Amino acid sequence: MTLWETVEYVGRGQDLKSSRVYSPASIRSLKFPQWDFSDFSGEHAVEASSQPFVNRDIQISDGAPESVYRREDGKLVIEIVLKNVMQLFNSFDPSPFHEKELDSDAEEYLFNTVDDLPIAEPVKLVIYLPAEAISEDIRRSVILGIHNHFSYRSAIDNRELKRLFKRGRQVLFIAVVLLFISLLARQYLARLPQNLLTGMAQEVFLIFGWVVLWEPVYIFIYGWWPITQKRKIHQKIHDMEIEVRPSSRSV
Repeated sequence: MTLWETVEYVGRGQDLKSSRVYSPASIRSLKFPQWDFSDFSGEHAVEASSQPFVNRDIQISDGAPESVYRREDGKLVIEIVLKNVMQLFNSFDPSPFHEKELDSDAEEYLFNTVDDLPIAEPVKLVIYLPAEAISEDIRRSVILGIHNHFSYRSAIDNRELKRLFKRGRQVLFIAVVLLFISLLARQYLARLPQNLLTGMAQEVFLIFGWVVLWEPVYIFIYGWWPITQKRKIHQKIHDMEIEVRPSSRSV
């Protein structure tokens, strides 16, 4: 089969490890006795009986990851269903509500979901709560709390990138000095009577000189890219539209 089934857990707890894509064979091998994976001929409304989080059906898609999300006002919609708002935040954080740190699973779920989508694709986050749990203060605090959290993450990314480039400049200076010394030593050995030992020593100094350059080369060519990509995702989550809506069903 060339189709891929996207399984996104339906939720009643705080397990946010969702938005995962499996092949048909691997889906059937998953140990979820409460789910019936015997037939993939069409869409199946499947609800887990324990610990899920996001209210989704199994959807079959042979296209890009964004094809499993519905669109609203031209934006892909990421939907989260909660029993209460504290599922979203770290309960051990003593900060005021709108400054609380997000729960690590919630942060991981949002990051991985946005990371799966094209960076230029507009996205909206919709959080469903029981109608009786929603007030204007709760709505404002949830939106502000998510924005504050990912603004902080973006600031951390910026500091991490600055530290990386600072370290890159330091190791580049050291590497250039060591390369210069190794090349001088190689030239000195080249003036000596040539034998096996002097020949080996020349090659050792040459290899050493280029090896010490590897760390700065890696930092300035490859090392910064993952941090920059992570910063883009954090910034996208910070900038995206967030809505809090009453859920249409009990969770």
